[in-house]
Amino acid sequence: MNPFGHVDIRVTSREEVERMAAVVRSAGGRITSGPKVYPEYRGTYFAVFFEDPSGNRLEVVYRTI
Repeated sequence: MNPFGHVDIRVTSREEVERMAAVVRSAGGRITSGPKVYPEYRGTYFAVFFEDPSGNRLEVVYRTI
């Protein structure tokens, strides 16, 4: 595990977050939260958090500031 808890991947649209969530599900990953808007973060923050089959924690996020 990395010292920051998870790795995030920034994408350019909410649709890309949704597509990645579908890929995660079909590949056997486990979605832990989202995809949804997270109002507690700055700007528009739309993300999905998941674990891959090896237990690595990742996030795919679209955000504006």
